[in-house]
Amino acid sequence: MSNTNKPSNAFTSANQPTPGNTRGKSPKTKALAALQRVQNWSEDQLYDYIVTEAFQNNNKEMLEQFLKAAVPTARTTLPNIAFQYDRSAPYHEKAEVVMEAMSKGEIPPDVALDIINSIKHIATVHEQEALVKRIEQLETILQNTFSFNRLGEAVPLKV
Repeated sequence: MSNTNKPSNAFTSANQPTPGNTRGKSPKTKALAALQRVQNWSEDQLYDYIVTEAFQNNNKEMLEQFLKAAVPTARTTLPNIAFQYDRSAPYHEKAEVVMEAMSKGEIPPDVALDIINSIKHIATVHEQEALVKRIEQLETILQNTFSFNRLGEAVPLKV
């Protein structure tokens, strides 16, 4: 039996998707449009002006703008850290080794936090793996102990 009710959100002439970019123009697009309207310059002409001001007229602000555009600041990365720990140790002991290294100043606090979070995620994966194995064992035991009728109800096996 099909649904005979008319949908409340049907596409009608009054309910159509909005075409184009619904978030509006980006700040860069707006700035370039204003530059075109006011100065009648293209983006290339703007960069030509910045370079001329920076290098020929020794304008420090324009030199700063040029350097920001030409050489963007590098992303910060965490330093490489090397330390020893027992791979067979429980996860809480591994975290304690990291905390001890941090307290001695061998590892920066933000790096220590990232390492501890990594240890925590690894522990969670192992825990879930162990739970899956236990559930599979329980299912095997149940299937060997009970039979199931056609309604899916468990019925003890007759011995």
